[in-house]
Amino acid sequence: ARTAAGDQDRPPVTVQLAWTHNAQFAGMYLADQQGYYTAEGLAVTFLEGGPGIDPIQVVESGQSQFSVSAADVFLVESSKGKPVSAIAVIFRRSPRVYVSLAGSGITRPQDFIGKTISVNSIARPPFEALMKNLGIQSDQYTLVNSTSDMTPFYSGQVQVRSVYLTNEVLAIQAAGHEINIIYPDDYGIHNYGDTLVVSDALTLMQPDLVLRFLRATLQGWTSAVENPSSVGSAVLKYNPSADPNLENQKMLASLPLINTGEDYIGWMRPEIWVGMEQMLRQQGELTSSQEMSQVINMQFLEAIYK
Repeated sequence: ARTAAGDQDRPPVTVQLAWTHNAQFAGMYLADQQGYYTAEGLAVTFLEGGPGIDPIQVVESGQSQFSVSAADVFLVESSKGKPVSAIAVIFRRSPRVYVSLAGSGITRPQDFIGKTISVNSIARPPFEALMKNLGIQSDQYTLVNSTSDMTPFYSGQVQVRSVYLTNEVLAIQAAGHEINIIYPDDYGIHNYGDTLVVSDALTLMQPDLVLRFLRATLQGWTSAVENPSSVGSAVLKYNPSADPNLENQKMLASLPLINTGEDYIGWMRPEIWVGMEQMLRQQGELTSSQEMSQVINMQFLEAIYK
């Protein structure tokens, strides 16, 4: 049995977040605030992300033991030989979706023909894979780069926009616009989202630390899924200017991405990783090949769930 001890007996663990403090990291906040990390003998600190912060590089350089990274970014970086591996996927469906105004008649990707679509650079590979899957040629639509200005979308100048389900969709709805939401998953494009990444050195040297961190983190995410209305107040502790109601809404919007009903929270399917890698290679985002078993580490999920 563990004896109660002060922080001096708990190894400090840092996590580099993929973005600024918000409901996207709710499970970790609850693992911290509800004592799951303490119960595993860990003292955890979160490093805020944002523009210009590379979560993979922060782990690679040893500034942080763990990071949260987008799955496609992780695949591209690991293919460059960076000694990092994925140990769990939190968003097992990508939060990237396509939206059109409700009255536009655009309700499925086949309706994108002849339309102007705004997609940012990081969302291009899955978009192009979706079009290719449906046999739609690149000269059958017009692509423009997304900017933060929503006016072209609201005015109908841009008819389809690639957005994040967990924040931009909420903002569009809050602005009073009714929209159609089109999920790539429904059309055969299965992409993972937020992924927990760790350095290979840590999994080798301190596998028990990795196991304890992941176990507590998954408990936190289970708690967030079961009590989504507790997330807003949890976010406030790290971001006092957050709107707790909005953070609760973000968590509710995230539920079908995290708790897909197919398998355990955090679970990874190798075939989805392989499909993502093939897609990125076809789009020219990946040039060197990598052995998936080297970068996708199932040992901790298997130990926790089996």
